[in-house]
Amino acid sequence: MKFEKTYFYEFNAKFKEIFDDVEVAAKSEKPSELKSMDITNIRFLRSSIKQVKEKEKDGKNPWS
Repeated sequence: MKFEKTYFYEFNAKFKEIFDDVEVAAKSEKPSELKSMDITNIRFLRSSIKQVKEKEKDGKNPWS
């Protein structure tokens, strides 16, 4: 029997970019070529564990 654990986190990050043109910088909505990125806060939200259904050697699922 195998189990899968999924983690949920919330991150706050600070991104820095260098632009050659102020208009391009103003229109940019998300970082593309980063100069730097700092994670400023990490918060654990929750986790969940569920059983992973394993296939038998013949490729059939034993639960179906």
